[in-house]
Amino acid sequence: MGDNSTPDASKFSKGGGNNANFGAPKKSLSRGAKDQRAAENKVVSGATDTEKSRKAKMLEKLQANLDSNKTASNEE
Repeated sequence: MGDNSTPDASKFSKGGGNNANFGAPKKSLSRGAKDQRAAENKVVSGATDTEKSRKAKMLEKLQANLDSNKTASNEE
């Protein structure tokens, strides 16, 4: 029987066999849980400083656009 009677793991590790990644579903579930927790925390704590400043800039821009389009008859 010779070499084939006792298979050695080093003989078979060189091929491109079935490499299943069993950690991928677990990681995607944990990412989903992290996203959900982040959304809940955002509701509790409110908007971030970046979001607040972005909103303020947009409001200023819209107000400037509105003011520039007013006519003299609308002001009276």
